[in-house]
Amino acid sequence: MKVLDKHPIELDGRYLITDPCYVYGDYDGGGWDEFCTLLWANKDDIVLFEIDGKEIPVMSTRWGDGCYPVILDGHEVGSFGVDAGLFAFIPTTAESDNRGPIVELKGRLTYENGDAIVDDKLVVDTSGDSNDEEEAWD
Repeated sequence: MKVLDKHPIELDGRYLITDPCYVYGDYDGGGWDEFCTLLWANKDDIVLFEIDGKEIPVMSTRWGDGCYPVILDGHEVGSFGVDAGLFAFIPTTAESDNRGPIVELKGRLTYENGDAIVDDKLVVDTSGDSNDEEEAWD
């Protein structure tokens, strides 16, 4: 496990959006404690980890634990639970996963006030400030 210094972060592929504790909580290739220490040292930005050869962008939520919507093209496509105050875009080949929504993405990942945005098409809204959220709940 290592932190990569690579910005901007471009996503291209299929991603599971979830709290990384559900995927790497028992990770023994470097330890969950090391993972969290590296993340919290950089918590106001995206931390790009390399784990098992995969690049995984990880961010902290704005308000900690909870359930957060994933909005794609103005429509909610799913939500995910958070128990570690974190969320990640984890590359996957799966079609579905009970830990969170899986989306196909191509674009630049940005992060502001706890929200992740991919080229204004996808919003992971952990701040409650997204204008798209109101439309998604209609």
